Amino acid sequence: MSRTIDLQPLGLTVKEGKVYVALLELGSATALEISKKSGIPKSSVHDTVGMLVRKSLVSSYAKKNRKIFSAAPPQTFVERMKSEEAHLREVLPQLVAINNARSNKPKVRFYDDKIGIETAAQEFIKEADELYSFGNVDAAFRGFPEFFPKFTKERIATKIIVRALASDGPVAREFKKEDPRSLRRTKIVLDAEAVSPTAWMWNDKIAIFNTRGLASTVILEDREVVELFKAFFQLIWEHVPEIPSTPAKPGM
Repeated sequence: MSRTIDLQPLGLTVKEGKVYVALLELGSATALEISKKSGIPKSSVHDTVGMLVRKSLVSSYAKKNRKIFSAAPPQTFVERMKSEEAHLREVLPQLVAINNARSNKPKVRFYDDKIGIETAAQEFIKEADELYSFGNVDAAFRGFPEFFPKFTKERIATKIIVRALASDGPVAREFKKEDPRSLRRTKIVLDAEAVSPTAWMWNDKIAIFNTRGLASTVILEDREVVELFKAFFQLIWEHVPEIPSTPAKPGM
C-alpha cells in the first residue's frame, strides 16, 4: 500500500490523492498495478486516472498493447496554483461587480416566532453604536417579560445609547424615569393603544416586532430605506409634543 498524504486542500479527491501518490511511488504503472498499490478497485482507477489526466497531473502512453500511466512532478501543483491565481485575478472584478449589484438590493428576513427578536438583538448588540426605537414599550414587555429586560441590561453593558419614541403606558413612564442611568432618552408621543408593534433602527437595518399574537419579526437591510425612516423619526422627535403624564387623582 502507498503512504497516505492528504491532497484535498490542493483540489484532489481522496481517490485522486491516493492514485497520484501511488504513481509517484511506482514511477510508471498500469491500472492494475496502481490498484494494488493504492488499494482502490481497478474499475475506479480508470475513472480516477482520467480525472488526473484532465488536471495535467498524470500522463499516459502505450507499451506493448498496455496503457502505462506516469505522475507529473509535484511542482506541477505550484504551476496549477499560479495559473488559477492569475485566472482569479482576471475574473475577480466581474465577480465583485455581480456581488455589488446584488448587495444594492434590499435584504428582507422574516421570522414567525421570538427567534426573530433574539436575532435582531444579537446583531444590534454586535453592530450598533446607537439605537432608534419606536413603538409600544409596554406591549413588548408584556409579550416577552423574560427577554426585553435582559436585553436592556446587555445594551447598557455595551454602552449603546438609545433614543426612543414610545406609546404611553406604565412601562414607558418608568423607562423615562430611568433614562439617565440607562443610556437612553425617551419621548412619549403616542396614546397607549395607538400602535402595538415596536421598531428598532441601527446602521442600515430596521427590525419590526409584532409583540402580539405570533410575535412575528421582519428585519430589513437597506441603507436608503433606513435613512428615510430615521428622517421621519427625527422629524417626530423635534416637532411632535410629548404627552404629559397624567396626574394622580386625589385619594389615589
